[in-house]
Amino acid sequence: QRPRTLKAFSRFARHALKVRAYTVMPTDLLPYLDGVSVKAADTLQSRSRYPPCFPEMLEPFPERQAAAVKASWDRISLRDASVGVQMRWIESAAIVERVYAAEPVTAALCSLG
Repeated sequence: QRPRTLKAFSRFARHALKVRAYTVMPTDLLPYLDGVSVKAADTLQSRSRYPPCFPEMLEPFPERQAAAVKASWDRISLRDASVGVQMRWIESAAIVERVYAAEPVTAALCSLG
C-alpha cells in the first residue's frame, strides 16, 4: 500500500533517502586513526594511485564523520588487527554519506509525472 502523506512517505523511504558513496580516498582517514600498522598505511598509500572513482569525482573526507570513524575504530579495537583487516575496514569507512529530505525527493518524483 502506498504512503498517503509526506510523513508516511518519509518513514517508508528513510533508508532509501540515505546515500553512501565511496568517493573518498581511504588514505584521508589515516590522520584520524590511531594504531594503523605501517604496512597497512603504506599499502593504502600505494593504492591511492588508483582512486575508487574518477579523480574529478573524489571528495575530501567530511570532518563531521571523523569523530564517528575514530570512535568506531577504537571501539572494535583494530589496532592489533591484521594488515588485511585494517585495510578492509579503512576502505569500507572511506565514504561520504548524505541524507536527503523527503520533500525535494517527492517534488522530483512528481515532476516526472
